[in-house]
Amino acid sequence: MNPPLHPSQEGNLRPVFGTKLPSSEKLGVGLRTARSLAAVLLVLAGTVSVRAQLPVARLSTIFPPGGKAGSNVEVSVSGVDLDDAAEIRFSEKGIEAKPKMSEGALHPEPNKFLLTIASNVPPGIYEARIVCRFGISNPRLFAVSDRPESNEPSNNQASASAAELVLDTIGNG
Repeated sequence: MNPPLHPSQEGNLRPVFGTKLPSSEKLGVGLRTARSLAAVLLVLAGTVSVRAQLPVARLSTIFPPGGKAGSNVEVSVSGVDLDDAAEIRFSEKGIEAKPKMSEGALHPEPNKFLLTIASNVPPGIYEARIVCRFGISNPRLFAVSDRPESNEPSNNQASASAAELVLDTIGNG
């Protein structure tokens, strides 16, 4: 006589002679384990998603990092993804920036601006952000003072060609 068929085996299927069928308790544990594993894999597959994002404008430097109240300053900015930088926005309304236009050209020089610092801007540290193709950048600090400022000359490499710095002057370089 053939061994009895398991409830999961229906129809004309017959077990091979001499094989033992798993008990219903073992099948239940195996099914629960398989279902648990499938649920964990679905959760993990849902967390690994692919997203496409636009670049984020990141401002690294503004040079010179400050200027005297009541003066005009040419600044250059550098950073990542600052494509088509159009303006600099300051946390102080009295500081205005315009793109520097190259001589004889209709387009502005990349990452160069002419700042006008109003004479009524109080000395302090203000935030500056770049507005460009990918939005507005992170802030960098810009200092306004009531003292004259001097930028380091490019040939300031040896003591013979050292730049003279007058007392009460802010040196950038």
